[in-house]
Amino acid sequence: MNKTKVGLLFLVLILPAFVYLFLVNFGKNNFKKLPRYIPLEFPSEGDTIFHKIPTFTLLNQDSNRFISESIKGKIYVTNFFFVSCTSICPIMTSELFRVQQAFEFDSTVNLLSISVNPDEDTPSILKNYANKNRVNVKVWNLLTGPKDYVYNLAKEGFKMNALEDTVNVGEFIHSDKFLLIDKIGVIRGIYNGTEQKDVDRLITEIKILKKEYE
Repeated sequence: MNKTKVGLLFLVLILPAFVYLFLVNFGKNNFKKLPRYIPLEFPSEGDTIFHKIPTFTLLNQDSNRFISESIKGKIYVTNFFFVSCTSICPIMTSELFRVQQAFEFDSTVNLLSISVNPDEDTPSILKNYANKNRVNVKVWNLLTGPKDYVYNLAKEGFKMNALEDTVNVGEFIHSDKFLLIDKIGVIRGIYNGTEQKDVDRLITEIKILKKEYE
């Protein structure tokens, strides 16, 4: 058998097997567990202790009191925004809608968007925003509350920026990040909420995190 025939035989019989094995293994996510963020203590014995999101209470788009204990034992994604924002917020909301679609029938995954302009973003304003952006309020709450409370929650609780812009009146400074929070309140992922590829990663890593509890 000459070299040409051997080469053809390889292509026909053997190469597809290599391609199949590559695709199978490449398609697998090799993460066993997602990392945990913001370590607080490194004890000499036992596990590292990580920051946990504190319990908080806000108002949602339906003027109902939202207590974070109501989603205890669930995975959730949080971001900060404000309704009149015309820069990054519409992009973030659109990207978070993709997350909602990915887990449309999964009540164990919740979304929280917290306004950094609570003086203007009343529940009725948030309700209109929810309707406009096809928010499923069964799994995605838009939240508001006293300004100082929200800003402290952002800084101390979620470790993200949220404050008034002292240079541009009527504008607010807030993070463009999405945070992935696990069932016990530990931050397990940080993502750029304006980048589609990063939000794709968020969707994938929510699935990975869910497997930790199976």
